[in-house]
Amino acid sequence: MVIDEDALKGVAETTGGQCYRAENAGQLEEALGDLPSHITVVTQHVDVASWFAAAGGLLMAAALALSLWWNRVRTPGRFGRVG
Repeated sequence: MVIDEDALKGVAETTGGQCYRAENAGQLEEALGDLPSHITVVTQHVDVASWFAAAGGLLMAAALALSLWWNRVRTPGRFGRVG
């Protein structure tokens, strides 16, 4: 497998990270051993209830409009039945 080390080092520099070269499992374990201390997990709570309420309101409005349209009073026109 060919690795572009210069590109990896460039990515590490650009992102403020570090680049490690591991040639065996021991070196990989050593490089990844302190990884959890460098990672920060940020949890953001987003209230999506309003989105579902808005979608439900739109569905109810569409149902009402379709119901009024379907049950409208129809007057016989050019194509109405005769007799």
